[in-house]
Amino acid sequence: MSSVLTDTQVRQLAQEILERKEYAHYRPDPDDVERALRLLRWLRDFLEWMNLQYEQAPWIFWSILAALAFVAALLLAHLIWSLRVALRTPTTRHLPRTPLQEQDLLEEARALSARGHFLEAAHRVELAVIALLIQREVIELSRSDPNRILRKRIASAPLHDAVRKDFVNLLNRLERQRFRDHEEDPALYEAWCTLHRNVEVLAGRS
Repeated sequence: MSSVLTDTQVRQLAQEILERKEYAHYRPDPDDVERALRLLRWLRDFLEWMNLQYEQAPWIFWSILAALAFVAALLLAHLIWSLRVALRTPTTRHLPRTPLQEQDLLEEARALSARGHFLEAAHRVELAVIALLIQREVIELSRSDPNRILRKRIASAPLHDAVRKDFVNLLNRLERQRFRDHEEDPALYEAWCTLHRNVEVLAGRS
């Protein structure tokens, strides 16, 4: 018996293979095909109608063509204007801190310290100090910058040497207490409050 398949058998075999589930996503969606056909038919009818208008009523043809060109020009102008506005808008990498947010942080710190949560209170004062430095444009800092970047910004900031040294030391103590020792330390909280007052004066805040 011959093992050679006829053309009809090959087509049937190919059809059976293509009907399997693993090939389903390769088959076109009938709805998509129908929508594409409707769009092509509409485009064909429109072009035929435009050609008829060109032959029978040239002024209608040119009016429609002018209107389409005008709309296209408006869309292009709007696109160019939007791109120019977007390119002119500066990308701000500063942490969005305001005096109100700084005061909110200090109020949260006072409330936390009153309940004995000195580590979280010290952390709130740390954020308030950073907010103050950013607000006074002493440092620039992105919200996603880690503490090693913060240390670099502080090292190059126009601050008094004692303030710079205190900031780094307190930052190291706070990290050690929060992530390793987990000890509530009232002295650490008070030290951050003192640093905030010193930065407030030296940063020239009114």
